[in-house]
Amino acid sequence: MTSLRNRSTITALALAAAAVLLLAPAATAAPNVPTLASTPQYKAFVQYVAKMRSLQGKPATAARKATYESKLSAKHQAAVNKANALFQRAKAAVKAETRRSLKEATEQVRQGEAAELAELRQEYVDRLDAATASAQRKLDLLVDRFNARQAAIQRQIAELRVKKAKAKSLARKDQIQAQINVLVEQIANSRRQEREQTAALKARYAKQKRAIVAGHKADVTEVREERQEAVDNLRARWNRTYNREVETLQEKRVRQLAQLEAKLNAGRAAIASMPAA
Repeated sequence: MTSLRNRSTITALALAAAAVLLLAPAATAAPNVPTLASTPQYKAFVQYVAKMRSLQGKPATAARKATYESKLSAKHQAAVNKANALFQRAKAAVKAETRRSLKEATEQVRQGEAAELAELRQEYVDRLDAATASAQRKLDLLVDRFNARQAAIQRQIAELRVKKAKAKSLARKDQIQAQINVLVEQIANSRRQEREQTAALKARYAKQKRAIVAGHKADVTEVREERQEAVDNLRARWNRTYNREVETLQEKRVRQLAQLEAKLNAGRAAIASMPAA
C-alpha cells in the first residue's frame, strides 16, 4: 500500500511543479500589450508639447493661445485615455494568462490524484483478492479435513453394521449398536465443530474484509483531501500572483499619468510664455 510519506512526497512534488507553471506566465503576459510610448496618441501628444516649446518665444494672439491650449488638452486626454486602456488591456492579459496557468496546474494536480486513486484501487483489489483466496484455501482445507474424518467414521459404522447383521446373539448385536451410536455421536460432534469453525473462519474473513475496505476508504479520503489542499494552495497563489501583477501595472500607470501631467504642464508653460502679438 502507498505510504503516507510517499503520497505526501508525490503531492509536494506535484504542487511544486504546478506552482512553476502558475508563476511563469505572469512575466510574459504584459509584453503582449504595447507600451504607451509606442502608441500614436502618446507620440502625437509629445510632438505637440515639443512644438509648443519651439514656439514659446514667438508672439501669439490670445485666440491662438486658446487654440494651442485646447489642442494640448485634447492630445493630453487622448494619451491619458490610452494609458488607461493599456492598463485595462494588460490587466486582462495577466488575468487570462494566470487563469490559464491555474487551470493547467490544477489539471496536473487532478491527474496526479486520478493516478494515485487508480493505484490505491488496484492495491485494494489485490488485497481483497488475496484475503478472499486465503480464506477460501483455509475453508477448503477445513472442509477436506472434516470430510475425511467423517468419511472414516462412516466406514467404521458401515463395518459395524455388517458385523451386527452377522452377529448371532442379541447381546452381541446390542454391543455393536452401542459402538455404532458412539460413532454416530462423533459424526454429529464433528459436523457441529465444522459449522463452528467454518463460521469462525468466515467471521475472521469478514472482519479482515471490513478492515481492508475501511483502510481503502481512509486512503482515498486522505489523497483527495491532500489534492484539494494542493488545489486550494494553487488558487491562493494565483490570487497573490494576480494581485501582485495588477499592483505593478497600477504603479506603472501612476508613473505614466504623472509623466503625462508633467508634459502637459510644460506645454502650458510654453504657451503662457509666448509674448502677445
